[in-house]
This record gives sequence, structure tokens and C-alpha cells, in this order.
Amino acid sequence: MLFTPLINFLLSLFSAASINSTAPAIQNSNILVNKPLENKVQIENSHLKKPLNKIQNFAEKKYETGNKQGESFYVLVNSDIYDSLGTSISQHANDVARDENYNVSVFSALFNSPDSLKGFFQQGYENDDLIGAFLVGNFPYKFFQGMTYDGEYQQPPCETFLKDMDGTWLDTLRYDPGTETLVPGTDSIPDTHIHGTGSREVEIFLGRLEGNLPWGPKTETEVLQDYFARNHLYRENNSAESDTVMLYFDDDLAHRVDIALSGIQQAYNNIVVISDSNETTADDYREKLTRKMAWMIPAAHSWPRGHRFDKNNGTEHDYFWSYEVPNIGHEVPYFLVYGCNAGEFTEDNFILGFYVLYGGLGGIGYTARAPSPNEWEQFWLEIGSEGNLGEALNEHVNYWINRLDPPQPNVWNNDGYSMDLIGDPTLRPRKLYGVEIADNPVKNLEYKIVPNPVVGKQFSIKFNDSNYMPESEGISIGIYDVKGSLVKKELYNGDGKIDTEDLASGVYFVRLVDENGKDIGSKVQKAIIVAN
Repeated sequence: MLFTPLINFLLSLFSAASINSTAPAIQNSNILVNKPLENKVQIENSHLKKPLNKIQNFAEKKYETGNKQGESFYVLVNSDIYDSLGTSISQHANDVARDENYNVSVFSALFNSPDSLKGFFQQGYENDDLIGAFLVGNFPYKFFQGMTYDGEYQQPPCETFLKDMDGTWLDTLRYDPGTETLVPGTDSIPDTHIHGTGSREVEIFLGRLEGNLPWGPKTETEVLQDYFARNHLYRENNSAESDTVMLYFDDDLAHRVDIALSGIQQAYNNIVVISDSNETTADDYREKLTRKMAWMIPAAHSWPRGHRFDKNNGTEHDYFWSYEVPNIGHEVPYFLVYGCNAGEFTEDNFILGFYVLYGGLGGIGYTARAPSPNEWEQFWLEIGSEGNLGEALNEHVNYWINRLDPPQPNVWNNDGYSMDLIGDPTLRPRKLYGVEIADNPVKNLEYKIVPNPVVGKQFSIKFNDSNYMPESEGISIGIYDVKGSLVKKELYNGDGKIDTEDLASGVYFVRLVDENGKDIGSKVQKAIIVAN
């Protein structure tokens, strides 16, 4: 079972000889452990910059892309930082509207409770065809409490509450410190989620991004501006330079690799697995983060601010801290972290926030104790179908919500109620951003690249229709780099082979056109070339 440290244990780590002596000291840490927090309303809003009793709910629309025929997507920016991000946010809104055909509305906003924020979403869902939202800056969150199957109390921030538009959330239990369990009563924290007059499933997708990471070298405004510049560049130039997924599974979780692979293979072919107990160390993980890849998927004992890697059959440990991420300078766009509390955004300096804000684009993690890597097929099927991060996570969450329907008392549903998405939820990891794709090809021919990845000196174009004779129509094969620049073009020959000896390793795109320059393929295909 994944690692959830008690406060005293975590504090002791900072003085342990095995920890880097330069690790920042924790000041007044409020790590969520197996007991309830006091003053819930105060804690839920402690991240807001104004006292609770002085906050009035408001959402002032600052910008709208005007695509009234598409579904609506909201970008809510905390009003305290809106002015410093206005240009970056409007550019982002235009990018999303162009790529997704959404009507994007940007708001400068503050809300004094998660219930009022959810009410705003419900109004948009009912009246404005709201499909999803992106929270930028500090916004309220809702706790949800329950007991794990082995009797551990859980009380994480729960994004499912904000994404469920018509289910019913009940407060029927309270935590009893004497028995260390839940007993009948109320404490203003929901503990039961039922269909009611609607559905327990989530209806809108959601991402959030808060730039306040005190261990980082940049200010909140600086890291958010960097993030949106990186997001824009990615959408313009398809700046992901690799199609590799790396699984980095430490000792206790290495036996779950095959389960994880069964899902990932629905979306990716080029998968690297690191799971040898003699190889998975903090130093090796640091080095792996510097490599080009599309996804990094670590599985290790974790807490909000880092990962622990075991050595010598678990008798020794070393650690990777969130504050190290900026110095590594990684360029990995996407993260899925199997680790307890790694996505717990209510904690200062949480590691998933560092992954996304210092080099990444989107990350998914757990806000509570995490299960061993389990069934993620629904998530990866959606990603493989060019679905966005928010839609894919919702597929996963709804699968687990429905799997335990009706809810079972004292059975904590981690994947249904303690998953979050840090970053832009509209990003589509398998979408060919920045490469022109014909809307109306003169033919709609299905074809594939064989082999792919291309390991060697050539690949072939194979048409699904074996009777089609492309050489009789003057078909050309164009190869484009990730910036959309044509790097090679040849006429289709009798066997459809293209030499790649002169191309460097990387991601390329293949496009087929007729003698008039009109697209004949159903879509642009992605090719991964691995030079010898």
C-alpha cells in the first residue's frame, strides 16, 4: 500500500542524514493525516487572500471568444492576479476556441465557498451548455470524508464535487476521535454521494492551476505566465518532441506494471518500463526526467512534497523532493503520478504542481492515499481517441463511481473521489496541434505507416483498400517535422517505401496528396523515427 506519512515522521525526514541538507524547512505544516481538521470553513478558504467575511461571490466576464455555436468552456482567474495575466489568458482563450470549437468565456472571479463555485458551474451547465472549466489561481475546494477498507480515515479535497452537476451530497457522519472512525452525526463535511434526482457521474471536466509554490524560484505571476506561453507554443508548433511513455515503478509497485501497460497500450506504442529494484533510485529518476518523452508515470511511495525510492530490499531509502524540479529543467508535457497525496493541491509545494508549472502542461494525481496502479483503460482509450485530459479523467472517475454503485459504507473509492487534474484540461495529448489537416480530403483513404515506430532506414505506406493503385494517380508522400515544416517529399512508388536514413530521431507527420496538392488520406498520420 502506498506511503502516507504522519506529521512527526515527515518532519523527521528533514533531519535524517539520508536527506539532502539543503531541503527547505517546513513551517507550520498542516499535512492531512488520519484525523479531521478543525475549523473546516476557515481551512477551505485559508488560501484566499481576503478574510472570509469580506469576500463576496462574483464572476465578472472579461473576455469571450464569441463562438456561440459551440459548447461553452469557462476560464476563471482569481481576481487578485487577473490583471497580471490578462494578455496570456485571452491568448489562451483564443487558442482553445480555435482548437476545440468551444465558446470560451474568461472571468475575473472570487468565491467564498465551494458550494457557491459549484452553483456558478451548475448555472452555466443548465443555461450555457457548459462542458468544462479551468481555475487559475486560488479557488475554493470541497473535502469529502470516508474510511478505507482497512480502517484508515480519509478526508481529501474532492474535485468530483465540483464536476457533478446533479448528484446529491449528504453529511450524515462525523469523525469520532475516540474510536477513530465515522459515527452518525454531522460536521459540514459530505460523506455520502447518491444519485438523488440526478446522477452520481460527473458531467463537466475541470482543471486547476495555482502558481503559489514557495519553494520555487519564481513568483506566482511568473510561473503562470511561463505556463501559458508554453501552452501556446505547444498548440502552435506541436512542441512535444517525443511519443514515448515512461513507466517508472519502484520496488513495491513493480508487480503492477503489466496492469498499467494494458491501459497505456490503448493509446501509445512506444513505452519504456523502468522497474528493476536495482535501478529505481532518486538519482536515476532525476536523470530520466531530463529525457524527451510525452508522459512520465512514476509509481512510488509518496507524500505531497516528494517521492521515496527504496533500496536494498526496502532497508534503505532515498528521496526526490518537489523543490528539485525547477533545477532539472524537464520538458515532459504530461504526468500521471501513482503516489499518495502527490496531487494534493491544498498543500504548499505539492510535487504535481511543480511538475506542471516548471516545464509541464498537465498532470493527474491523487489528493489522498493512492491505491496500487489499477484499471485505467477508460482513460487511455479516451486519450488514444484524441480526447482531452479532462474528458479522459472523467471517463476514469465515472467508471469507478459506477463500479461501486450503490456506494458501500466504509469502502473508500480513491479513483472516484480523490483524483485531480493540474493544468489545462482541454489539452489533447494525441492531437496533431500545429499541423494542417484537410477538413475535406478529395478521397478519404485509410492507411497506416509500417513499422511505427520506424526503427531502421525506411517505412512503408499501407492502404486498407488493397485494390487501390496510388501510383496511377501521382500520389506524393510528404513528411513534416513537429513545427509543420516539410522536410521530405517523394512520389509514391510501387511499394510505398520511404527512406528515413537522412532524418534524425523524433516525431514526424505524414501527409498524402494527389497531383493537384489535395489531401487524399483520412487524416495526417504521426510517425516516430528512431535513427540507428
